[in-house]
Amino acid sequence: MIQSLPSGSRQYVSNHMTTDSSDLLDAACAHGVSRGFRHYFYGVTPKVVERLIERRPGLCVTGYRSAPFRPRTPAEDAAEIAAINAAEPDFVWVGLGMPKQEKWMVEHFGKINATALIGVGAAFDFHAGTKPRAPVWMQHAGLEWLFRLLTEPRRFAHRYLIDNLLFIGYTLRQMAGLRKYSLDVTTNIYQAVLARRASHAAGRSRRIGSRGRWL
Repeated sequence: MIQSLPSGSRQYVSNHMTTDSSDLLDAACAHGVSRGFRHYFYGVTPKVVERLIERRPGLCVTGYRSAPFRPRTPAEDAAEIAAINAAEPDFVWVGLGMPKQEKWMVEHFGKINATALIGVGAAFDFHAGTKPRAPVWMQHAGLEWLFRLLTEPRRFAHRYLIDNLLFIGYTLRQMAGLRKYSLDVTTNIYQAVLARRASHAAGRSRRIGSRGRWL
């Protein structure tokens, strides 16, 4: 199973309750201590793992890995898969940020032997205390995304102000019968977003180049 919970939004689960990636991670770790659930953390630093164990004594961490800041070679990827499978985790928590973690989970679905691959965005940073989390009232009001936009505008402006509007536009086009997308939703979204970003980057490069300098 693949599940991705963006750290700036909340998802309805049951009985009108909501959760997000940080709360889910904390609850799953707490719930799993007495049951012996085995956790593997991908895209995490040792500090985060130490913090999680401090908060949940008895937490069974079968392994963790910091993702490289470059594309992996086929040999490196195969070694990572073998290492994760050798750890025999029940849950693999992936914190690479969107859309990297979603792409990673789709590419590795069926290759990693775990009950679930769960994308948790910035939940690792929240638990390690390296990034501030929105006040509780903003979390409950579904405004955590706004807090993240205000605290990291350069990083999230494109995601929340451009990508989300594109998604709404694609949805409305399909609902109106103007465009029909295939069932391979993940591929469609990636292609659309990447095409948009490539076009935006190319246009920006031309404008900067015409002034005779690069930023």
